[in-house]
Amino acid sequence: MFAERMNADDQAAPAADVVYDLDFPGPHKQWVAAIENSPTTPVWLGHRTDSGDRAALVATLPRGAFASGAAPLEWGAPGMALGKLMNSIEPTEPGADRAALGRAVQAHLAERVAAMSSWPRSTWTVDGVRVQAAVLHFAGAWLALTDELDLVYLAAVGVGISPDGLVFHTTRGEKYGADFSVPLTIGQLNRLRAEQMPQPSRPHPDLLRFR
Repeated sequence: MFAERMNADDQAAPAADVVYDLDFPGPHKQWVAAIENSPTTPVWLGHRTDSGDRAALVATLPRGAFASGAAPLEWGAPGMALGKLMNSIEPTEPGADRAALGRAVQAHLAERVAAMSSWPRSTWTVDGVRVQAAVLHFAGAWLALTDELDLVYLAAVGVGISPDGLVFHTTRGEKYGADFSVPLTIGQLNRLRAEQMPQPSRPHPDLLRFR
């Protein structure tokens, strides 16, 4: 049996009810980091300076994407927020123990997420409304999430910037060459700018104890 061939006009992602973006200061690159083809569409937007000294990912995670009682930051949850953090802290240098290190760090992060109620809080402003976000600092990066919005969870991963005082606004995607209010086709998605979060060249000290 042959897989059905996908065409440029086929749908890559449905319309999103609301998408939030970060007011990232100064000249920088921005891109659609991920968008899922599901009835409830998690969307990740990326920002980074040319030098890579500051970068952030912003996720709009519709509440309807999560089963009742599901935690938005658990492994395998829609949007894969913990995976985005892992990708941002994983060093580029190869190593024979990379797989074992990844499993150990994954287990550690799962424990940290289970204790999210004890994470420090930062204040964000979302469309003019102040909200509290729980923040996990780890290995030179951070992951934060607010559950104080009605329709979505808002998450972010940052490197080289503080999670405190961040400002977010709704976007239809004009700056990204997209319109999130209508379905995106495969052809449109393939034409969008693609960038990557900066990665460390060597392991952060937080990772050394898992070797």
